[in-house]
Amino acid sequence: MMIDTKLEKAIEQLDYTIAKQKSIANRIMAEHNRLQEALAEMCSQADYDCPAQYRTEHFRSAMKEGYILLRKVGYFRKEKND
Repeated sequence: MMIDTKLEKAIEQLDYTIAKQKSIANRIMAEHNRLQEALAEMCSQADYDCPAQYRTEHFRSAMKEGYILLRKVGYFRKEKND
């Protein structure tokens, strides 16, 4: 009986840990999605608001990197599916 109680407590602790980790992962994913949306909006607005001839090299490379990252995480595929 003592072993069963220890095992039950261990299982309860494991269940708690799993639930806590899922909660953390869900929060991180939600934040990640918000960051993707913010980066996409910023790049889109920058494309619209600042003509290419007025962009500095640093600005162009930062935007290019933003678009590369958005493609890498599949943001544009998700956008089409929404």
